[in-house]
Amino acid sequence: MGTNGFVRSGGRVWVGTVLLPVLLLAAVAGGGRWALAQDGTPDPETTGDAAIRLVHASPDAGPVDVYVNDELVVAGLDYPDVSDFLFRPAGVYDIAVTAAGDAVEDALIEADGVAVEAGRAYHIATVGTLAEDDDADLQTRVHEVNLDEVPDGQARVRVVHASPDAGTVDVAVNDEVPPPFVGVAYPDASEEIEVAAGSYDLELRATGTDDALLALSADLEAGNVYSLYAVGRVADDTLDVLTVASGPEAAQVTAGRPAHIHQGGCDDLGEIIENGTLNNPVAPQGEALGQAEAAEVESSLTSVPLTLEALLAGDHAINVHLSESEIDTYIACGEIGGVINENGVLTLGLREQDGSAFSGVAILSPGGDGASTDIELFVTEAFGAALATDQATPAVEDPTGIEGTPLAEDAVPDETAEADATVAVEETVGITVDVDDAEAAGGEETATATP
Repeated sequence: MGTNGFVRSGGRVWVGTVLLPVLLLAAVAGGGRWALAQDGTPDPETTGDAAIRLVHASPDAGPVDVYVNDELVVAGLDYPDVSDFLFRPAGVYDIAVTAAGDAVEDALIEADGVAVEAGRAYHIATVGTLAEDDDADLQTRVHEVNLDEVPDGQARVRVVHASPDAGTVDVAVNDEVPPPFVGVAYPDASEEIEVAAGSYDLELRATGTDDALLALSADLEAGNVYSLYAVGRVADDTLDVLTVASGPEAAQVTAGRPAHIHQGGCDDLGEIIENGTLNNPVAPQGEALGQAEAAEVESSLTSVPLTLEALLAGDHAINVHLSESEIDTYIACGEIGGVINENGVLTLGLREQDGSAFSGVAILSPGGDGASTDIELFVTEAFGAALATDQATPAVEDPTGIEGTPLAEDAVPDETAEADATVAVEETVGITVDVDDAEAAGGEETATATP
């Protein structure tokens, strides 16, 4: 950690931007400004396996349309701005960027074979210019989003150099020496760093100098991730910063199974309560150890700004969905209720929904601040699938050898079929059944069995 409080985060180099609403508020000195990206909160009804956003960072390309596999997905994206989320299954896609209103065949730039993976998020940035000079290098850059959790009380920041004539730059913070970002070249991205949440004065400088190309101030919110795009050109005094920010939910946008706290019970789920979105339970990552037959459990941990007493004061339930792309399929649900143990912890079960074979457990513990609840969520398919197999009804062989459909209550037996059935019983069981004529018995039927 340097004197400015900035910390390198695991040595990872980002080549992308981040997710969710813009939370960055800034006042800018030296003629610069914050160009705020639009709200990027994902819509659960349209989510899929991978999240993609488009960043327009080309200062002279004008409004653009974006095509994915020849399908128009973003129309009239202005500079400098960022699209809403696009959600697509994992796979390989061809991206084309055209002037707004032009056909895909007239694309300004194309990026073929862009691979996206399930549970990850990406930005595709249009950078460079169309001008016929040495800086004319309109291109696309694919940036993966860092989905790692931000440490408590910290914000994560990186710089993406998208200004074609600014040269290699340093970014100084509060005039600290050395600057935390050094030698960021066009069109690359810096390493990510982590910093205590707070207000900072930033300067974009030519590398190795104290000459400020752009000065600005920023308020960095705890738990958020910031990507600062240097856009525009020095030559015409349009150098600017496009900021895209994400909240702590970024890691849960695409991976795992969505889960929420609802009003009501599992048989009559109501609306999702305020602050009731839980982090998605996800499968563990890494090398599997021990017995291969061990059941896999998906899990998540969420701190919600509600006390356990508040959750118990009304009717609430925790509901888990199959996936982001199948949000309407419920797989496990449990009402919030039960006995609180001596440690103030409530454990409840999540039962299978709609034959999903999934079940689970939720553990609700008082938060350390006295105003929140930590919810650990565990979901597995293994036990439900095994139980379904164990409880399967075995086929029962009919000793009579008679097959057919049971008669309805008002159905009239067929005399020929009855006679055939009697013969079958005789042959199988070895018992002869004599039925007296009803009229000879005064209207009553009697029967005797002879071994």
